[in-house]
Amino acid sequence: MSVYVYKMLKNVVIWFVLAVASLKSVLAVCVDKEGCENYDREACSVIKYGDWGIKNCPVFCGLCGGLTTSTTTPPPCVDLEPDCESYQDDTCTNPSYKHWAESHCRKFCKLCVIKHISARDIQP
Repeated sequence: MSVYVYKMLKNVVIWFVLAVASLKSVLAVCVDKEGCENYDREACSVIKYGDWGIKNCPVFCGLCGGLTTSTTTPPPCVDLEPDCESYQDDTCTNPSYKHWAESHCRKFCKLCVIKHISARDIQP
């Protein structure tokens, strides 16, 4: 095995050990720090960013599994930015901006969840 391959494998093992150690501490309290939704899923890559995603955005990175509780109440249908209409045309449709658009320009981008109920669901 070449020295280069050996060093690469050694680095992968080190990153893995760090990731597992970080994951154990995060699972005790599985909560994202503020702003995780502004990042792309690439922020969760251990190879690219080490244990940053694990420590800061475990829920966003999908590391909490059944440990989190989900809410059935959707976020309010409002824009947090006063000038959403002034952004580029693809702000609402570009996958790179998806998480940002969902939290900052939800109403303008028509990303609000509307629950449809049938007549059967209505109790007299």
